[in-house]
Amino acid sequence: KQWYQRRVRGHVLRSHVLRSHVSRDQRRMVGTMDLVFLGTGSCYPSPSRGASSTVLRMDGECWMFDCGEGTQIQYQRSCVKPGRLTRIFITHLHGDHLFGLPGLMCLIQGAATVSVETASPEPVHLYGPVGLRNYIRTSLVLSGTYFVRPYIVHEIDVEGTEKDDELQTPNHPNEMEGEIIRQKDGSFFLFETKEYKVEAGALKHPVPCIGFVVTEANTVGSLDVNLLKSKGIPPGPLYGKIKSGQTVTAPSGELITPDMVLGEDKPGRKIGNTT
Repeated sequence: KQWYQRRVRGHVLRSHVLRSHVSRDQRRMVGTMDLVFLGTGSCYPSPSRGASSTVLRMDGECWMFDCGEGTQIQYQRSCVKPGRLTRIFITHLHGDHLFGLPGLMCLIQGAATVSVETASPEPVHLYGPVGLRNYIRTSLVLSGTYFVRPYIVHEIDVEGTEKDDELQTPNHPNEMEGEIIRQKDGSFFLFETKEYKVEAGALKHPVPCIGFVVTEANTVGSLDVNLLKSKGIPPGPLYGKIKSGQTVTAPSGELITPDMVLGEDKPGRKIGNTT
């Protein structure tokens, strides 16, 4: 565990960083992953404790789970860089998990990451129950707030019915079209990358509520070094080729395929976030 703290107006405000317990060699293969607790309080923030908000840092990218009132202040006091925040997940629409969102979106605008392909700022993706899109639109439109960095809202249809279109305010100029995510096989599939898969499930709460699960992709199993040496292949670049799925040739002329010398894949880490 590692603590980051700054003294502000007589108060020590801390962001608690919880690091995953993996060896240095494992980090090279699976990447770094840690959690930064910006706030763990309920109902409202206090002078020394922020409302609910957690950031998951992974290989230069940051994802936020919930954004209670005052989160942008705790964010600036933490070790997390605004430009690294790419996705925000909201468990439910109670204020202590949501009221900090408009201010945070303004904060991260000043550190937008520019896409190499489009030469424009990368959008921020937001995920939450139906109603999140309307909340963000209303907050930004009524306050006359406009961004350089676009955003996309993906709503999770926990109750199985979309709200009436009459309740929706007009699109914000910086909003890109998102999707409505519906339940399939008992869970909600949000997205998957080469490194991670993100799913969600409904939770019991007075309002529609979601729990999120981030699952890391499996990593390649361990090499049978003794077997490779017995076939005349010493440690070196050929080991890397085998782990990347390539077939190599031993000094005897024998073809060594990955399935001959690799163990079973190692399951990835899994992190769950509930309200």
